[in-house]
Amino acid sequence: MIDLRTDVDVASVIPRPRGEHVPAPRAEARPESARPRPQARRLLWAAAGAAVLGVGYVPAARVPIIADDLQGLQEIYAVSDGSLWRALTHGLSEGQEAGHFNPIGQALGAAYHFAAYTVSAAAGVSPQYFDVLASVALILLAVAGATSVLVWGLAGSARPGYWPSFALVCAITAVTLQLHAPWSNDPVVSFGLAGWGSAALGFWTIGLALRAISPGVHGRGSLVGCSLTAAVCVWYYEMLVAAVAAVAVAVLLTGLRTRDRAVRRRCAVLAASAVGLPAVLFVLGRRLAAASERSYGGTTTHLGWSALDTWGSGMVGALPGGGWKFLVDMSGPPVVRTTSLLLGVLLCALAAGTAVAGARSAATSPVPTTGPGTRPGRGPVVVLVAIVGTFWALATATHSVTDKYIAEIRHPGQVYLFYAVGVLAVALLLALCLLRMPRRVSQQLRLALLPLAGIFVLLQVTINMQVADVARSQVPYNAPLVALSTDGHARPAERCAALDAWSAQGWPEYYARSIRASIQENYHRTFGEPFCPPGD
Repeated sequence: MIDLRTDVDVASVIPRPRGEHVPAPRAEARPESARPRPQARRLLWAAAGAAVLGVGYVPAARVPIIADDLQGLQEIYAVSDGSLWRALTHGLSEGQEAGHFNPIGQALGAAYHFAAYTVSAAAGVSPQYFDVLASVALILLAVAGATSVLVWGLAGSARPGYWPSFALVCAITAVTLQLHAPWSNDPVVSFGLAGWGSAALGFWTIGLALRAISPGVHGRGSLVGCSLTAAVCVWYYEMLVAAVAAVAVAVLLTGLRTRDRAVRRRCAVLAASAVGLPAVLFVLGRRLAAASERSYGGTTTHLGWSALDTWGSGMVGALPGGGWKFLVDMSGPPVVRTTSLLLGVLLCALAAGTAVAGARSAATSPVPTTGPGTRPGRGPVVVLVAIVGTFWALATATHSVTDKYIAEIRHPGQVYLFYAVGVLAVALLLALCLLRMPRRVSQQLRLALLPLAGIFVLLQVTINMQVADVARSQVPYNAPLVALSTDGHARPAERCAALDAWSAQGWPEYYARSIRASIQENYHRTFGEPFCPPGD
């Protein structure tokens, strides 16, 4: 006799004909309140990426403000008489001198230095804090642009999630970022808007172009945005002509692959507005720059085998560990100390967790975007590699063919602003490999490569910390001088001692004279007395 009061499902014990499907019991639905909201997930991915990148930037944050950034910090505020408008017009004018024609970039750079002094003096803190926070923000903006290239470049097959991909690219960038600080042209610690700002503008321009020509996307806003940013690129910094060339590659290859008439029309529009118009503006700018009476080796071109050798050194220097030999020769064999060991372990843990989780989430939750006129297969990956490779190679070439950098860049590890583009291009390509790797293969490779990756990260952190120590030892008085320049409560004797100690380092006369005069004028304008009164 069957007890009807039992909790057993009676239907489950009734015999069924052979071959009939028995549905599996349903799992209890997860309460809606327990599921993380999409906005919360995006914030978590963004926070994870920012955290791991911030840890990776710690060695660079230890380097004081150096080279032209120190001069710009004091000189721009002085020549502008404390006026933002005058700082902007000064930058516009400087952007049309010495063989340059980058008025937009120079104006924004002048505004940056003006803001660094103004904000720091108002808050009574060292401009070093402003510089570090601004640099991290610019790197995050550049990574966000690189992520947009990755996501929309794969839109022809299956578009990965943006924010998990962002965290993945952040993690890879954090562990591959090399510091070359004693080499004053290192964009990791100086020339923030020119280095990371250019990389951000270039990658976002390419990302907007890829979005505009993606099948199934209403790309009118992206068309306008890409056309505007491409025009800004060539007057922001000459290196960004490489981004316009990458847009041309994207438009050409997409137009050849697609059968979608709407996509072809958008390709034609971009070819005119985001490639043709910027090309005309670039040529016009070069003609105007040629009329300048001042010359500069950084804009004087020279083609030949020496330029090719410089280009090769620049490309290799952007690879993970590519500059190690030069950096070790300069700073000494890597010695693992407690600080670098703890920082390396922390970075390993954060980067491994973020990269694995980001790759898994982005690859397992693709957004299908294949349109009726797009050929499936490996085409999107090949096109994406061609676009990124074009941007990286041509950005490096813009400096490799100039007299100044042919003479100065002789070994991998000696870099200039192109490194900001190169390190992000490498991170993007490595992220692409992880996202497109078959799951079984990726699981086996992770088990094999994680220990090797951990050793690499520990070595990279150790070398970066040693290079930072060398930089600090070479400019021991930069940090106190910069901090005192915005400190209204410091004693005059302390300020004078810092200025005298810095001046005794043997700087070129024009450089020392500019900073001494500017720091005196700025402190008097801000706090009512000279930085170093005549009596002291």
